[in-house]
Amino acid sequence: MDAADQVTSLGADHRAARASRFTFELCAAVLARHLDVGIADINGQSSPVAAPVAVRPRDGMRLLTAEEVASRLGVQTSWVSKAARADRIPHVCVGRYRRFRWPDIEAWLEDQRRGS
Repeated sequence: MDAADQVTSLGADHRAARASRFTFELCAAVLARHLDVGIADINGQSSPVAAPVAVRPRDGMRLLTAEEVASRLGVQTSWVSKAARADRIPHVCVGRYRRFRWPDIEAWLEDQRRGS
């Protein structure tokens, strides 16, 4: 292999490494957005792809799924879904999906405790 081939080979390796790095950051950003977690780059430093923590909604502002509410309440998911369909627990319709705000659920629980 002569010097020109080595330079070409190094350039291809560098491009492949950059593409791999981009793929990693893109996948990490997608996962972080869906899982609502922070990410770090390969070196352990905060990645510019991740949304800043201040931008993410606080727990009270985030809409929860029936599975998340069921887990927090210690009941089955089917109970949460049926109660929402029957308008027995507070929920928000987002298209065909029902979502829940935790502060609304806590207020509803307090009303239930008082017997309202």
